[in-house]
Amino acid sequence: MTKLFDIFSRPSLTLQIPHTFRADTMYPFIATAIDCDRLEPKCSRLEFDFSNLNFIEPIGVVVLSNTIEWLRKREVKMEFINHQTNTPANKFLGDSQFFLRYLGKEIRPYSDPSRTTVPLQLIKHAGSFVYIENLINWLAERLHLSKATLSGLKVCLQELFNNIKDHASEDTGCIFVQHHPRSRQIKIVVSDFGVGIPANVRTIIANISDGDAIKKATEEGFTTKPGGRNRGAGLDILTLNVVRTNQGTVHIHSLNGIFSAYPGGTGIQTHVKASRDGTYPGTLIQLILRTDTFDPSIADEENFEWL
Repeated sequence: MTKLFDIFSRPSLTLQIPHTFRADTMYPFIATAIDCDRLEPKCSRLEFDFSNLNFIEPIGVVVLSNTIEWLRKREVKMEFINHQTNTPANKFLGDSQFFLRYLGKEIRPYSDPSRTTVPLQLIKHAGSFVYIENLINWLAERLHLSKATLSGLKVCLQELFNNIKDHASEDTGCIFVQHHPRSRQIKIVVSDFGVGIPANVRTIIANISDGDAIKKATEEGFTTKPGGRNRGAGLDILTLNVVRTNQGTVHIHSLNGIFSAYPGGTGIQTHVKASRDGTYPGTLIQLILRTDTFDPSIADEENFEWL
């Protein structure tokens, strides 16, 4: 257990948010605030400096929120500076209700949730069913599709929250969704700062690398559950539904491992690597779906009442 005087002896830090906040810039950002080897804060007080931030992707929104939540649970005092500058990124964060969540108010009176995003939310596993249903309804309306067309995506979302319950110390995850009409994509990012997928896999397979452990967790039939039975469909459902059916991509970051699955040739191609820039203390999953491969001919089943 961390001693109280150790916490207060740590310095105050100013954390510069990257100019472009995305997957390849999130590791140095996290490492500035968190000792990822010891899983401890590096400071007792922290300023988030938004002055350099110009562009932020959905993955950046989730990582920023998760970092704040992780530090908050460890009683780190935090404040925002230079967040009221009129940059596209700050406006996007405002429209995503990020500032409303963490400051209790909008920083601009005209901030309003975008029609192309679902506001940033923290969801417990017990509340994920309602969230998923609402998200499917929103996407069906956005894309002019039936809910039945999105049934495979619904299963994927359920597995994302099952993964949080399985691998996180607390069953709460951060999720953010954005629809990109011009590029015909939907980006869904879900994350937690739990023990991470590799740590659980190593309870079954010792000495496996982080990247290979993530890949193992996505294989059909693999489970770390006692008795060898999985509660849900498993992470393999992500590669089947997102990559094979939708022709989209899956990216998973956990500890020092990065796993990607994408369409190639006649099947699913995968790539595993180790992060060179740091560690992700938990699990982050990004789904990038193509909206032009959903089958619009699938209709919702009608409920008939027999008299």
